[in-house]
Amino acid sequence: MQAYPAGDPQYYSQTNYAQPQAAYYAQFNPYPSYHPQNGTAPFPAYPGAPYDSPGQYPTPAPMRRKLSQGRSASSAPTIQTTPSRSGTPAGPLKSAMKKQLDRAASMGTVPLARRTTNESRQRANSLTRPRSRTGSIPAFVPDHIFVSIYSAGDLRIDNVAYQSTLDDLRELVLPMWPHGIEYEDSRGDNWRRRPGKLVFTETVPDPDVRIFATMFDPSKLRLTLLDAPRELVEDFASSLRPMFPRKVMSYGANEDGVHVIEVKREGFRSRESERNLFNACMLRFFNSAGYKLDGSIPLGRKDPMFWGSRKEAWIFRSMPMRRPESRQKQ
Repeated sequence: MQAYPAGDPQYYSQTNYAQPQAAYYAQFNPYPSYHPQNGTAPFPAYPGAPYDSPGQYPTPAPMRRKLSQGRSASSAPTIQTTPSRSGTPAGPLKSAMKKQLDRAASMGTVPLARRTTNESRQRANSLTRPRSRTGSIPAFVPDHIFVSIYSAGDLRIDNVAYQSTLDDLRELVLPMWPHGIEYEDSRGDNWRRRPGKLVFTETVPDPDVRIFATMFDPSKLRLTLLDAPRELVEDFASSLRPMFPRKVMSYGANEDGVHVIEVKREGFRSRESERNLFNACMLRFFNSAGYKLDGSIPLGRKDPMFWGSRKEAWIFRSMPMRRPESRQKQ
């Protein structure tokens, strides 16, 4: 028997399958039998439905999938082994990849080097470096250096602004020790030398000079002057106000002739840059007024537990006044 599905006039051959044979199923009562009670009739048992063999239906043909207008047949996921014709670049062949790897290996790695400036060029020090200031106050360049004797064989010079000054110190100071130098260090604006022994000279005292002493407390930025002229102290306090605006306090002399000049600090302790600036301003002013630093005396710590910084007493001596040439000839 041949069948044609509706809407498709094509012919499909029928496959002969083994027809299922009618099987016999034993009939059983789904409910167990029980004795009727009080004359009631038992539940009727109906025979099971006979097994009907399935009818023979024609096998439908496989449906063809229609393609949409915006999709082409080449967009199906396929494994591409040859160059594509749709415009998409295909992966390089193994032979081409092998040539590129061989070429890269033969060329080698190119060393990368960074161009730097001339290392032999001397850098400016932090004290001589130009700084921008908003006001009319010019940048301060110190005229003095600080010489400290830490022990019997340790000499330290601070506040060195120029490299030429350090070179001059090496030429003038080092020959003073014929036994040589044990230790030498130069970092920033500091120069430290440790010779075998120190050199002192003895001179004849001059009774015509005027001498006064100062003591500086670095932790509080406080300067104490003993036997200094009153006009000199007032002029020095006025010269500090441009460098430390609204921070300078001056106290008059007491009955012992002691003057006190103090600079308000920011925080609990003063900074090293502020201490160096204060000392440099003091040395410049006293030098212009006709006094020079003649020596220093190290003092002990005020605290009984030996805490805090060590203090020093600086001795200033008046320089002899030069007489006019007309009086010198007389």
